[in-house]
Amino acid sequence: MEKSDHDLLIEIHAEIRHVCKSVTDQECRIRNLETQQNRWLGRDGAIVTGIAIAVSTIVTVIGWIASWVLR
Repeated sequence: MEKSDHDLLIEIHAEIRHVCKSVTDQECRIRNLETQQNRWLGRDGAIVTGIAIAVSTIVTVIGWIASWVLR
């Protein structure tokens, strides 16, 4: 049994709607993952900055102590 043009257009429209919904869902998931990754990058950057400040402070203190002892 052959389908009419109208029936075929309805099926095509339904498929297109399904594909568009799938693409929108994927974009939403990707956007959420990107947001989460950006938060992690920001957190990691703050951690690295904190470690760098701590290490530079320790090195400075050790340098002061060494210069005081070697006088």
